[in-house]
Amino acid sequence: MKPHNEIHLVTLTPGDLDEAYQLYRESLFEFIDQAFGWNEAFQQQRFRSSYPIDSLRWLTDVNSQRIGVLSFVDKDQSLHLSLLLLYQAHRGLGLGSLVMKKLEGLAEGSGHKITLSTFRENKGAVAFYQKLGYQIDKQDEYFYEMTRDLTFLQPDARE
Repeated sequence: MKPHNEIHLVTLTPGDLDEAYQLYRESLFEFIDQAFGWNEAFQQQRFRSSYPIDSLRWLTDVNSQRIGVLSFVDKDQSLHLSLLLLYQAHRGLGLGSLVMKKLEGLAEGSGHKITLSTFRENKGAVAFYQKLGYQIDKQDEYFYEMTRDLTFLQPDARE
């Protein structure tokens, strides 16, 4: 499968929530179960309350094929990435980096930094974000809170 060179953000409809939840479940079950135990009814309710539909976007390629889901909000002069999930078939192709570049472009207009949190045990996600220049600001038993300040980036540094 060839890497895509363009990512589009498409608003979810209420009918898309079940598919988005299934991707959430497939992607995060291991980490949530390990940290807190998995309760299906609770996780379904938590997904809907933690990721309001107006914050969710499908990630699609140039052919409008869904490759993942994203949730972000403007928050305290930053863009907070709440969720970034790719379908298994689309992982490892550089798409996550493309998504983050797109978010960095959006963040420049809202405060010049991106914040996020990730499970400490999700070593792949932690390494991915660190490779992109994110720093661990805080941590607790289960999560790292990470930030990347975009203020000092020159325009060609994001290319």
